[in-house]
Amino acid sequence: MKNNSRMFLLTMMLALIVVAAGIRIGYTKANRSVDAQSLAKATDKLAEQFDGNTIANWMLNDGSLVNYHKTGSSGMEWPKGSGKTIDFASGIWLVGKDTDGTIRTAAAEYASEYVPGNYGVPDGPQYRIYKINSDGTGDWNDWPVDQGAPVNDDGTPKLIGDQTLFWVMNDGDQAAHANAFSTKPMGVEVRTTVFGFNAANPLGNVMFFNFEFINKGDVSLDSCFVGFWDDPDLGDASDDLVGCDTTLSLGYCYNGGPVDATYGTTPPAIGMDFFQGPLADGARLPMTSFVFYWNGAPDPFGDPEDAIQMFNFMKGNTADGSPYTDDAGNPVKFVFAGDPVSGSGHLDSSPDDRRFLMSSGPFSLNPGDKQVVVGSKIIAPGTDNLSSITALKFFDSFAQNAFDNDFVLPQPPGPVVTASQDNGKIVLTWQDDNDKYKDIESYSFNGYNFEGYNIYMGESTSGPWKLIGTFDVINDYGILFDNVFDAATGMVLDKPVAFGSNSGLTRNITIDSDKLTGFPLHNYKNYYFNVSSYAVNADVSPKVAESGVNAITVMPYTAPMGIETNADVSDIIEGTHVSGISDGAVKAAVLDPVHLTGHTYSVTFDTLGGGYVWDVTDKNTGQVVVDNWENQSGDENYPIVDGVKIYVAGPPFTGKDWDYQGTRWVSGVNWGGSLFFGGADIGPLFFGSTLAPGDLKPVELRFVADTTAGPADGWQSKGAVYWRNAGYGFSGIGLLPFTAWDISDPDNPRQLNVCYVENQADDGSGGNNNLRWDMGGWDGAAYEDNATGGREYVFIMDSDYNGGVDYNDDNWGPAADVLFAMWPTQRGSHPYLEADFQMQMWPNIINNENDTFEFTTPGANVGASVAEAQLDLINIVPNPYWAWSSNETQPTTRIIRFTHLPTDGATIRIFDLAGNLVKSITDADREAQGTLGTATAQWDARNASDVPVASGMYLVHVTVDGVGEKVLKLAVINRDERLIYY
Repeated sequence: MKNNSRMFLLTMMLALIVVAAGIRIGYTKANRSVDAQSLAKATDKLAEQFDGNTIANWMLNDGSLVNYHKTGSSGMEWPKGSGKTIDFASGIWLVGKDTDGTIRTAAAEYASEYVPGNYGVPDGPQYRIYKINSDGTGDWNDWPVDQGAPVNDDGTPKLIGDQTLFWVMNDGDQAAHANAFSTKPMGVEVRTTVFGFNAANPLGNVMFFNFEFINKGDVSLDSCFVGFWDDPDLGDASDDLVGCDTTLSLGYCYNGGPVDATYGTTPPAIGMDFFQGPLADGARLPMTSFVFYWNGAPDPFGDPEDAIQMFNFMKGNTADGSPYTDDAGNPVKFVFAGDPVSGSGHLDSSPDDRRFLMSSGPFSLNPGDKQVVVGSKIIAPGTDNLSSITALKFFDSFAQNAFDNDFVLPQPPGPVVTASQDNGKIVLTWQDDNDKYKDIESYSFNGYNFEGYNIYMGESTSGPWKLIGTFDVINDYGILFDNVFDAATGMVLDKPVAFGSNSGLTRNITIDSDKLTGFPLHNYKNYYFNVSSYAVNADVSPKVAESGVNAITVMPYTAPMGIETNADVSDIIEGTHVSGISDGAVKAAVLDPVHLTGHTYSVTFDTLGGGYVWDVTDKNTGQVVVDNWENQSGDENYPIVDGVKIYVAGPPFTGKDWDYQGTRWVSGVNWGGSLFFGGADIGPLFFGSTLAPGDLKPVELRFVADTTAGPADGWQSKGAVYWRNAGYGFSGIGLLPFTAWDISDPDNPRQLNVCYVENQADDGSGGNNNLRWDMGGWDGAAYEDNATGGREYVFIMDSDYNGGVDYNDDNWGPAADVLFAMWPTQRGSHPYLEADFQMQMWPNIINNENDTFEFTTPGANVGASVAEAQLDLINIVPNPYWAWSSNETQPTTRIIRFTHLPTDGATIRIFDLAGNLVKSITDADREAQGTLGTATAQWDARNASDVPVASGMYLVHVTVDGVGEKVLKLAVINRDERLIYY
């Protein structure tokens, strides 16, 4: 204890001396820890995290692009949420000479020469890091326009990508320079913008930064260089290698062996890129040097200790000004510019705790001058340490494309996903109250158009992800190929990038198996999902733009205590047709049995924009829960309400069926109709009709063989005749050997008017205008025009029969109240008027304003009596807790779950066998852990003092308000603690 106290005192004294003296801190890992402890409190208010995609990175408003002060260890976590870190510290460097030839520096390293704020203005709380997000959260109302933050043309905050951060800093404080290279200030103000895209493509692994360097002082500077400095601790810091690609202006770090202590057998690579270097002599400079040094290295390869050493490094030399050399002894400005993948060229070969510095210059920076430099951090995973380099360079091409397009890129909006659980099942839905899906599905940008949804299942919230489903628009696109990095081969290949099947859109999916293992889903186990939308432009590369990762964690379980469901996921509730005669149907599919209301819902129809839409009303509350929905196709594009997906199907707007009795002596000429061999259909689909879809009704035609028995000049009926040769002009009243009847009520048929057409072609091709319907003229043995039936089209009208006197040129028959249109001709050799027969035609009656459907959902049984019967179901998983749980994603976490609980009102007390209370879990605790409202609670195997409990047996006492109590036994067997880092 005495030795520990002495060591603690020594450490604190060292920290105080360092801060008080303002001296630059050494660079061993231990000294960095001291620095973190001493500065953590002072820098806490300045720290902010970039977390706009797969990267989670702490930075400070003093030029520290990656900062370890907040955590005391590496500042960048990747993938976000994994607990794995990839970068310890990184910063922006600037150096130049004044008119006297004296070196001046402005650098952010382990300490920084920058201070927050505009140049010449005292620091204040307003000079912090500001952050805005694409979901509308962040500092939108406080955006520091007066500090130089980027804005749109209308003055509103400029969001670049999905997350944008801004701060301003300057190097005008002489005291800050004592912390680093102890030069005079350069007099620069630096406006810094950091941003990223939450994309499913490589851009989701990129953090961009834009620096505006403005000389606000009165000293002219030349021989200036700007540098990106990095201390990348790629997982385990002691086994890193570095390199560069001069064609890409890319510097990078990769693992020195196939296995890393943190990332295992698939260590990623991390790099930095100059997309826009400084302007010199009218041209943009690329990366002009790449150098490295390492922790504890001997001179001249150790960390720079003064401005001269820093200047030498930025010019591409070692600390003492001597050149770096390649394997042949040749001087080089770009160290390790070979290709590690092929093993060619100058390569780093001694894994260690590397730093690298990539610079661009020289250029001048006179008073009032501004230089804009744009770069990025890029992370890429491969299947091993070398394939990650190939991936990094491919990912860099995506970042370069983003820069080349001024960061105006296709960004499809991501769906809002909700989940419901059932016994061994998970249902994901992505339709929200604001109908956001309509914005998603109408997305269009620079040739990219919405195409579909992808559903992924992952091993954790940070992946890796497996595509388990795609729902796409029915069009010309299905599977699309493009150049992608293939992790299996470590090469860039032409591979599928979209897996559409023209399945049609849906906004829900039911999952009942683990798509990663093939096993059934286990209750009370966490599963991870992401649903994205994607857009396609097949004429460019990349062909697909996809929304980013918005992972959700879902746990299947039976209904919470006190709820007894009366339905299962995927059960179908058939609707009842309570009014109207349509041929439509309504049904509801159960997606969430727990939230079924038990209410009755009515589905009604109305006209809108020339078609029919439908509403759904909760009859118990009177609330309209679905308004003006159009789809009636029977696909999956339907609304989800109160735990059910409501399907409304209407038949196509065509004829439905036809039949006849007797010896039929007419047939149909196939003009594409839906009835009578293509020779008949509903009136609106031939020449037209004034009837609404709901006005259609079935008809019967009654043909006779003996016209002399008819009531009208020996014929059955009369009708208006229109002459085709005269532009369908009214020709008079003609005779017909049949009558037409509305048979909607078979017991009380209604006779209908019939109009028909006659045709007399000038070329002798057939037909005559004799005011008799005889299909082209029957001479007693043959027709004059057998093939077309003389084009004597028949129109069955919806008006009560009166001999056709209401139809003339002012009320053109085919464009009036036509129920059915028919183009008849002779049936084979059957003669005209061969025999009596009857013929019926039925339309598809679509859902219309006369129709109402109803369905009732089977609501759950709830209450204390239900809960009492379920009390014995309360359980613990896993039990025994044997050193590990499948829900644990971090080596230091413990998760023990209590199951079958009520959504609230339960108190869990854990005792040791001596009767000592170890821990209580209340509703407040469940709310903090995110389990309130579910059937579970969890325990981290720690006591009330937050100390891990010992292995052994424990008693768990659960009380449920107003219901009862249950006692369970729990065995805890802890894992061995193996401390690797200290």
